[in-house]
Amino acid sequence: MNQFFNQKRFALLVLKHWADNKKRYILSLLAYVGLLITWFLFGLIIEGIPNKNGLPDEIQYTTLYFSLFAIGTFYASQYFSDLGSRERGSHYLLVPASAFEKFLCSLFFTVILLPLLITAAFYMVDVLMVTISNSLLANSTEGKSTVVNVFGLDFIRFNSDQAIKLFLFFFSIESLFLLGSVYFRKYNFIKTIITGFVIFFLCFLFVY
Repeated sequence: MNQFFNQKRFALLVLKHWADNKKRYILSLLAYVGLLITWFLFGLIIEGIPNKNGLPDEIQYTTLYFSLFAIGTFYASQYFSDLGSRERGSHYLLVPASAFEKFLCSLFFTVILLPLLITAAFYMVDVLMVTISNSLLANSTEGKSTVVNVFGLDFIRFNSDQAIKLFLFFFSIESLFLLGSVYFRKYNFIKTIITGFVIFFLCFLFVY
């Protein structure tokens, strides 16, 4: 059997990680959906309906990308947190899979599955909120909302492929926090933020 990568062994590793964490993932996703509904309803009640603005595209864009960066970075910073504990770290290292397979598993959950789930949950709530907004403003000629294309990013007008570059930036930030979950034993998220700012500041000084 290939000790570097085996497709069946990798599939079992992914299934094991899902079985160990599925309750936490499902509850977190439900909590995210609840927060989205609360946030959009708050915006409609406070500003959208009284001012007949509906649900502006800028709010929809900002909500999704803030969710991606906030939830994605926090989750990535916690992925390898078991290595900070001797008992849990030993259990993780003894899982019969290669280091490369464990690395691919982390990328699958943090870089592929998590953004897909966040985007799917966002669209599910967004469609519902846009429908509610339009029904409440049915007698008004203003404030009609539309479901945004999050890959368009029309509100950031600096080039034609801005969405791709923003997603690449998101993946680079994810990788930084994923690395931080390995290097820092405690307070992974906070320490990675501080380290990231220091690195960014040094790069800024070096370039400019």
